[in-house]
Amino acid sequence: MGDFNHLEINWNTKNTEIGIYHRSQLFLNAVRDAYLIQHIDTSTRFRQGQNSHILDRLFTSEDNMVSNMEYHAGLGLNDQVINTCFKQPEKNRTSFPIT
Repeated sequence: MGDFNHLEINWNTKNTEIGIYHRSQLFLNAVRDAYLIQHIDTSTRFRQGQNSHILDRLFTSEDNMVSNMEYHAGLGLNDQVINTCFKQPEKNRTSFPIT
């Protein structure tokens, strides 16, 4: 989980409209190459007079590793929301053999 400032990435389509050597395209390629799944789909940063953005990202190697993703108001004057979720124990996850 972290604050990834790659506004050029469309996480719904998992594409960019920029050059192949741009840092956002390289980051997206690395995410794809590692078969990571991105779980945050709601804006996490709100600044007055600006469009809201999804800057926070939570990557896992399995879709069902986290559940109950929630978004809470930031602390004090912070312009970012607080994300919480539950990590599923391995016994509750489905494993698929790699062939």
